Amino acid sequence: MQQWVLNNSKSQLWEARIADGGGIYLINVNSGRALTAESNGNVDVRTLDVAKQSQRWTLEATKAIGWFSEGNAWAYYYEDGSRGQFTAAAKRCWDRIVNTYSATQYLIMVDTANYRTVVFKGRAGNWAPLYDWLCGVGMSGHETEKGDFTIGGDGACYNWTRWHDGRNKTKGGYRATYYPEDDLKYFTGYCLDIGFHSCIGWEGGYSDWSQLGKGISHGCIRLIEANAKWIYDNAMPGTKVRIV
Repeated sequence: MQQWVLNNSKSQLWEARIADGGGIYLINVNSGRALTAESNGNVDVRTLDVAKQSQRWTLEATKAIGWFSEGNAWAYYYEDGSRGQFTAAAKRCWDRIVNTYSATQYLIMVDTANYRTVVFKGRAGNWAPLYDWLCGVGMSGHETEKGDFTIGGDGACYNWTRWHDGRNKTKGGYRATYYPEDDLKYFTGYCLDIGFHSCIGWEGGYSDWSQLGKGISHGCIRLIEANAKWIYDNAMPGTKVRIV
């Protein structure tokens, strides 16, 4: 049996016929002969003989799992058979974190150059992309710090700067449903007062898309409200955050 470049000829087409007693015969459309497993381990085409077990074949259901390129985008096929569409930036993020450990079932990576926040679910060596969001990052002079962090780690505190310089007497926690001083929702911190949160209300609303896809913040990651809330609700302390 030889392999040839696909040319849409009849010699490359096969007809599956149900065999009595189970299995199928694979009949070449051009020659009318059956695909046959030879005793030497090779595969060839022979005249159909219904008595030969070597001409009976079975088909097993298979499923694709993982990444598949689709032009300028990528698709990810999950174990349950479903499929998700992702940017090329998300695929590059996955390449960089695939073997990275997180203390929870989630890992979050931010690609500051492409303004993407990508959420993965699973574990080290088996991360699957869950969400791929447009985000806003630190502006010139206040660039988002790059590196590895964890939710709730590195002194994360929603009002750290104001507490540190004495403007606020009470030190806050790593997250806040609403922070009135900056009119933002669903802050989830990973380093001092840097974290994920909604768009700024007074700049256009908590889901203002004009605040995304650019350098706009003082270092935090801006998201539309629903996405910031997802992180607030699901990314518990110990969740790995990688910023590149």
